[in-house]
Order: sequence, then C-alpha cells, then structure tokens
Amino acid sequence: PKYGRDHTAALLLRAFPTLRPPQVQQFMAGLFDINKSQEAFKNLLRDFLVELTEFSAEDNQELYTEERELQKQQAAEADRQRRLAVPGLMKPGEVDDDDL
Repeated sequence: PKYGRDHTAALLLRAFPTLRPPQVQQFMAGLFDINKSQEAFKNLLRDFLVELTEFSAEDNQELYTEERELQKQQAAEADRQRRLAVPGLMKPGEVDDDDL
C-alpha cells in the first residue's frame, strides 16, 4: 500500500502543481483509511477538490446534489405537516387517507 500511496501522491503533485505536499499527504492518508464511512470519504473528496484552484465553482455544484435534494424533501414534508395541522389548508386531493 505504501508504494501505491506514494505513487498516487506523486501523480497528484505532478498533475496539480498548485498543491502542496502536506495537502496531498493528508488527502492520501484519508483516502487509504479504510475505517472511514462513505459520508467521511465524500467530505474528504469534496474538500480536496475545493482546494484545487483549477476546480471551478460551477463544477462543485453537483457535489452537493444529494444534500440539496434531502433538504428540499424535508422542507416539503415540514410544509405539508404544517398545512395538515390547520384544517382547510390542504386540498382534498392532497390529503392521504392515512393522514385523517
């Protein structure tokens, strides 16, 4: 694993000259740490990509798609629950039989 880690770090340093060796070493340590969860891995990868100055702001929007979708769903459900709490705010077609 050490050879693979060192070789990958060298490739990253050659490909992205704006990166400093400590940044790459920290990224590689996190990348090869098998005890991390998927969420921790995604955060590590996002942080690394954001550190790249060649990585434009437009490209990083899709990194947060899952979180935005979850927030939208939670907001919609909260709004629905709020409207269910007040009689007459929901159209009859929007009310499930389970909600009654």
